[in-house]
Amino acid sequence: MRKVVLTLKENQKYQVIKKLVATDGNKERARIKLGLKSIRQINRLIAGYKEYGKEFFVHGNRGRKPAHALSDEQKNQIEDAHPRQPRCFYFGEEVQIDASEHLWFGNVKTFLHATIDDSTGQVIAAYFDNQETLNGYYNIFYQILTKYRHTISF
Repeated sequence: MRKVVLTLKENQKYQVIKKLVATDGNKERARIKLGLKSIRQINRLIAGYKEYGKEFFVHGNRGRKPAHALSDEQKNQIEDAHPRQPRCFYFGEEVQIDASEHLWFGNVKTFLHATIDDSTGQVIAAYFDNQETLNGYYNIFYQILTKYRHTISF
């Protein structure tokens, strides 16, 4: 009998179904805990557990390369055609700036204006606003000037 190693997600399914079978528990509660859409899926997991045990919960594609994945040759061609720009050496040498619209706070769309230092990947400044505005960019520029005025040369 070989040792079966499960990922965290696979192990969670295994533990919930194992407990469900052992205690003749509530299938609806197990369905909700696993985030499944129907009791039918729970029944399928129970049947698989009873027939194959822990091994049933190992995903069938584990260790396989996806059918749509690029070959190594294709990856090399892309990298040769579009080489990545090397990171800067010094803090403040290049600062990347942009705004991103998301549902950051519940159901209201807001914009996060942010700057990131290229050499360290560190977020230097950030500001939320209702729109992508000049005011948002002014605020993050003000943060940079007040916090890093002695570090970054303009």
